[in-house]
Amino acid sequence: MGKPQTPRVTCSGRASDYKNEGMYVFDSKKRIMHCKHCEVRVDWEKKSSVDNHCSSNTHLQAKEKSNENESRKRQTSINDSFQQSKRMREDREEFIKSTVRAFTLSNIPLHKLDNPALRGFIKKYIPGGGDLPCVRTLRDKYVPILKADYDATITAKLQGRQYVVLCDETTNRKGEAVLVTLLKCLPSTSDPDPFLVVGSVKVLTACNADQCCKAIIQTLLQFDLAHENCAAVVSDGAAYMTLCAKLLKELVNPNLVHIQCWAHKTDKVVKVFSDKLQMLHECVMNTKQLFKNTRKRKHRYIQYLKDTYSFSKAKEPKLFPMPVMTRWGSWKKSVQYISTYLEDVTNYAKTIPESEKVNSVQYFKKLSADDLKVIKTEADFVVEYCSSVCDLILFLEGSLYPMAHVVYSKVNDIKKVFHLLGSASNITSVLFKETKSSLQKLSNQKQRAVCDRIKAVAKKCDEILTEYLANDTARNYFQAAQTLFNPSKIVLGCSDTDFETAKNNIALLNSIPLPNFKVLHGLLSDAVKEYLHSNNNNNKKGDVMCEALLSMKTDHPEFFALCMQVLHMPVSNVDSERAFSAYNDILSSKRCRLSAENTEIMICMYFSDEIDMTDTVAVAGHDPDNSVTLPLSPESEEDPDDDL
Repeated sequence: MGKPQTPRVTCSGRASDYKNEGMYVFDSKKRIMHCKHCEVRVDWEKKSSVDNHCSSNTHLQAKEKSNENESRKRQTSINDSFQQSKRMREDREEFIKSTVRAFTLSNIPLHKLDNPALRGFIKKYIPGGGDLPCVRTLRDKYVPILKADYDATITAKLQGRQYVVLCDETTNRKGEAVLVTLLKCLPSTSDPDPFLVVGSVKVLTACNADQCCKAIIQTLLQFDLAHENCAAVVSDGAAYMTLCAKLLKELVNPNLVHIQCWAHKTDKVVKVFSDKLQMLHECVMNTKQLFKNTRKRKHRYIQYLKDTYSFSKAKEPKLFPMPVMTRWGSWKKSVQYISTYLEDVTNYAKTIPESEKVNSVQYFKKLSADDLKVIKTEADFVVEYCSSVCDLILFLEGSLYPMAHVVYSKVNDIKKVFHLLGSASNITSVLFKETKSSLQKLSNQKQRAVCDRIKAVAKKCDEILTEYLANDTARNYFQAAQTLFNPSKIVLGCSDTDFETAKNNIALLNSIPLPNFKVLHGLLSDAVKEYLHSNNNNNKKGDVMCEALLSMKTDHPEFFALCMQVLHMPVSNVDSERAFSAYNDILSSKRCRLSAENTEIMICMYFSDEIDMTDTVAVAGHDPDNSVTLPLSPESEEDPDDDL
């Protein structure tokens, strides 16, 4: 008889034999055995393989650790359960607030969160995303919480700091007068970089000095700002804003400086060119009409340029830049194009068939050779003489850079050029190269007429700049800043009387006694001269005065901070224009029913998105379980999709 057959070992049987070692069947077909302690697959067919695994150090350590964790398991106490529940509630609140903040900063309407597709995506891929409340709850409860956090952050950042108020008024899509108030925080010893935030957006019942003054003071009270720390108010040159600044001087701070926007003033100089050079301006407007809303004509024109300059490559085929009278520098760019492509535009216009009845085509066909030469001369004059003015406007638009100590010198440099041109007995002797070259190609009669127009432009520009400099509301401040901090003035030096007068005209420097300030200013002068005469000067970037002041920051922090405040005083109000652009982004044609309160909340956070509010503490006394009701306009009460 044969030997009795040994019972066949199965995966389930082997796992049962080594159950105490953590073995179990892994798959439904019962072919794979796993070790729960090591989380690895074990060969069950050979008993020796299982024994070797169970006796290995890796398995023994994993088994010991697993047993320790098992022994630690116990029933959670009431206190632990309460703390865990509290943490979960806080995490949920933070997730909801972060979501609302992200949508608000991105200018995405909150009602998009009610879209089923977006809801499904958030619920599927974001843990806890399914807990997002409906849009009405988000709008009524969480948006005011974020605004309160924003106010608390700005209040904390502005406490004890010198600041500047920037304000401007516009008309919104509803036909309402809206005043935007910005707050610019000047540098300090702890934070040398200025920052800008939206203080308020108020709908005025009437656009006058009293209403504007009231709105600005309410903004200062809202953020608990000390009135004596208000260094200046920046506005345009409107009469009611000038009166508003006078009221603020009486009610807020007698040392407050009223700064009128130099970018707006300089733009009026550019408009003189288009007003006086009518022949050139007419050519620009007809060129605009020739290419406006004509895709096929633009395409044919580009092809015409490519064919014309296919071999010489003398000119780059590009379209005419459309001038927008409300956009600074756009008219000059159009003229610059005319100066180079006038002949090409004219020749192309003559190729357009008569069937296309366009007035601009007839205009170019009627232009004579002498007319083209006159237009070319005037265009060259604008390019050479208006470019410096447009460059100054571009410089003034950079509101983050210190400009208070150099703005007057830059304006005076431009004024000197126009004064020389306007007062010259022989204008051709002082003209720049390209303008003179084009002028000499004209007949004597045409030359005299063009020279008269050029001289009229120069005289008018000189008159405007002279008047602005003489009647500037912040003249004493900017002259003092130029005397004390313009590098060229420092190199030349000034008298003791001028030095003392300049120091007294800047209220920000009152905290430093005159003798001490003289000593510190002497050290600053040495640093400026050393910087200017250093071998590596050509490789250095940035403002000379700022670099010199930074070298004194460690030893003389108070002097450094006060001087930086003087330099960073705004010279233009372009930031208000940027705020209006953000305002129009928010109150778009599809969101005209957005309430005034919601609009203010959105623009405050949308415009000031660089302000870090992640470390902002919760508003005092705020309970996440208690909702805060946002006041809604009658329209938004009717419309649940208020588009916030």
